[in-house]
Amino acid sequence: MKKSLSIFVLILLFSCQKKESNPNIGNWYFDQIVDYDSTKIKFPKIILETEFAPYYNFEILNDSVLDYKQGFYYTITNKVWNGNERHHFLRSYYFLGSKTKYKIDKSNILFFDKTSKDWDTIRIKKISNDTMIVQGYENAFYRLIKKQNNHFDDKSYDAITVDRSPCFGSCPFNSTYLDRNGNFFFKAYSSNTQIKNSYSKLDSSQVKYYFNLFDKIPIFDLKDNYSIQATDGQTNTISFFKNGKIVKTISCYMKTPIDLQKAYSELSYAYQNVRVEDDFEFLFMEKVNLFSFETSNSEFRLKESESFFLEVALRNGKQVKTEMNSNYNLKFSDWNEVSDVLKITTDGRFYQIMMKDKTIKTIDIGNNFIEKNPIIKKNREN
Repeated sequence: MKKSLSIFVLILLFSCQKKESNPNIGNWYFDQIVDYDSTKIKFPKIILETEFAPYYNFEILNDSVLDYKQGFYYTITNKVWNGNERHHFLRSYYFLGSKTKYKIDKSNILFFDKTSKDWDTIRIKKISNDTMIVQGYENAFYRLIKKQNNHFDDKSYDAITVDRSPCFGSCPFNSTYLDRNGNFFFKAYSSNTQIKNSYSKLDSSQVKYYFNLFDKIPIFDLKDNYSIQATDGQTNTISFFKNGKIVKTISCYMKTPIDLQKAYSELSYAYQNVRVEDDFEFLFMEKVNLFSFETSNSEFRLKESESFFLEVALRNGKQVKTEMNSNYNLKFSDWNEVSDVLKITTDGRFYQIMMKDKTIKTIDIGNNFIEKNPIIKKNREN
């Protein structure tokens, strides 16, 4: 018996040593460029840091699987919808996930690029403890730092919305909503692989998967705004809600913390991976911009992802007959000016909607959005 126990202990110790012997396993984040020769590199350092360095953020999960946080995509080119469809675009993308197989070859990391269907190489020049130096784009040297990422938050928010703007090109232009009960709404505007608004009821495993992407991020430690000095790029706005209250909104213009980018990208492509059905219940079937609550002397503006949360609330609200004090006009801008909605007045909870044919209906969203969200009355940086 003692001999068997000793053998078991030796096997266990050997297994642990073997697992720890792979120094690559862990969550690697780009830190800074450590070797840059401006006489040999054609791009300014800032371009390397903003355009290329994000590709050196990955997590090695075990001896065979790597999570490449930028993700992999299949591009559909020359795709143009004919006729009277609203979605005209040159290309769109299928999301192929971010996990892939990898192997070690002469200390380098070779991973399978699902986009090109070929092997790509992360050329490791030095690795010690929690630091890795890799030689990458333009032969510059990029320092990566291994960090623990075990933050989980499943109580401070119960719903997430993501709004992705158009850009000069074919950025996916859409809005997505998901709550912890599994209610999923998606509105497609342009450069998506489907053209209709959708609804789905996700199962618990799907809900857990998408929320875990965000729950591992300490969102309250992130800034409200990220941006770089550039034009014609895409803005991604992400909002978190608790019982209808905005608890955090983050706006990202061409710059985003990598884990947040991974999370909102996967959620915005979730419509490709879950069973959805067409949804015709939205008040605005097209994109609606710049929701703001206005009085004669004030204007409370919503950011794009907050606006979509209110759209979902109006979509889910109950049509009622009630007297109300319309203290605010809910100002909106219909993207393609095709909506039948003429005017909306509200007290924050009840929304009186006048259609272009002069018919009127009132929707109760169940709570006073303005009173619940005093943050919208503040002068927030755009």
